Amino acid sequence: MDRSRFVATPGSSDPGEEQIDAGRLPLTMAAAALLGICGLVYAVGIVAELRYLAFVQAGTFGFYDPVTYSARVDQVNTLTTVARLMALPTGIVFILWFRRAYRNLPALGIFNLRWSPGWAVGAWFVPFLNLVRPVRIAADIWRCSEPTLPMQASRPRGRVPATLALWWAAWLGASVPIVVASLVSRHATSSADLETASLCRLVGDALQIAAAVFAILFVFDVANRQKLRAKVLAGEIRVRSAALDTHSLTSGTGSPGPRRDVESLATPGGTPCPSCGFENHRYAPSCLRCHARLEPSV
Repeated sequence: MDRSRFVATPGSSDPGEEQIDAGRLPLTMAAAALLGICGLVYAVGIVAELRYLAFVQAGTFGFYDPVTYSARVDQVNTLTTVARLMALPTGIVFILWFRRAYRNLPALGIFNLRWSPGWAVGAWFVPFLNLVRPVRIAADIWRCSEPTLPMQASRPRGRVPATLALWWAAWLGASVPIVVASLVSRHATSSADLETASLCRLVGDALQIAAAVFAILFVFDVANRQKLRAKVLAGEIRVRSAALDTHSLTSGTGSPGPRRDVESLATPGGTPCPSCGFENHRYAPSCLRCHARLEPSV
């Protein structure tokens, strides 16, 4: 794999080595682009829905011009179908990016993760669990991609950005008004019922747009954080709090805790220290045990 997008270290990687590439341009841009297209489709859907709502409010139930009414309904139904069709490739690409971002964490020097990479995919498809597990994995991805963490650190804890909570709330919340709109329109007996269903669809579309925007922000934020952390590990960028001080290694709380056993942090097959022989992470700029300067392995 070409690492030139992330680190300055030349050379090719070993076939079995962990790869850091959640920030790779094609996958990140594909996920963001598809999310953006979905948001655009929902925005056009809002315009069509507003035209339909204005038409319903201007008439009396049962006395609409059938041609105009049919045209308005067809516009709304067509855009709803397009949005549903776009959801499939968008979901597939986003979950692929999501899994890659989670798989990157061990290669970024993070250990003691709560779940295996398989859960980054499976969590989306298990009923009820998919209401909470994906956002918890997303929070771990964001926290563990922090560039200023120690070079080798346990999974940190702490706050996550508001955009992450807003994304999840909007994505889950969008399904509620959509379901209500479907039930109301199916049993509509008055113009008031049609208006209620239309208003519910408008709220659902607005929440879908918000979810798409927040998801795009999350994708780019994680990609940039992981690229920056890779550069820190490679020694290309110096960050004060990323200094390899064994006293500052955390016990999973995100704040200084008891000193860890340095020997337990050895990375088999990593970069051996020329002074003490300790095997460090391949991108560590200095030894965890003796702090001697290292030359990254290639």
